[in-house]
Amino acid sequence: MSQYGKLSTEFYDLDKPCPPQGAFRYYLDYAEKAGGPILEPMCGSGRFLIPLMARGIEVVGVDASPDMLSACRRKAELAGVQPALYQQYLHHLKLPDTYPLIIIPAGSFCLLTDPTIIRKSLDHLYTHLASGGLLIIEIEQAVYGTGQSPTEESR
Repeated sequence: MSQYGKLSTEFYDLDKPCPPQGAFRYYLDYAEKAGGPILEPMCGSGRFLIPLMARGIEVVGVDASPDMLSACRRKAELAGVQPALYQQYLHHLKLPDTYPLIIIPAGSFCLLTDPTIIRKSLDHLYTHLASGGLLIIEIEQAVYGTGQSPTEESR
């Protein structure tokens, strides 16, 4: 996560200025049904967080990158919303509340590659999930059909 410095954040915002509409509608539908503030760990510069808040959803954001959070604050101010934002690594997540809905859209969770970090992160997410709450993590998975890499398959 330390790679998301100022330049990476600027590139990310230029490359991904808005959430994909289908994905946004999917998360908005769950957020509207949540009945309380939701948590978006790995919120980055607010690609989903800010449009959700603009629709009246209370969202708490967490990210490890101070540059991403700075960009999120700037964009939130322009949008007229005031999210609660925390700078924390997911595997050290410690917030004062639990949430009826926790979302990690856009495959961000796939940035975690260390099995120990992944396990600790999932444990901390579970700790912050309200009783009966829902955790939605979008995962990107490469499927090659045989379990081999594309290079091996083409031989």
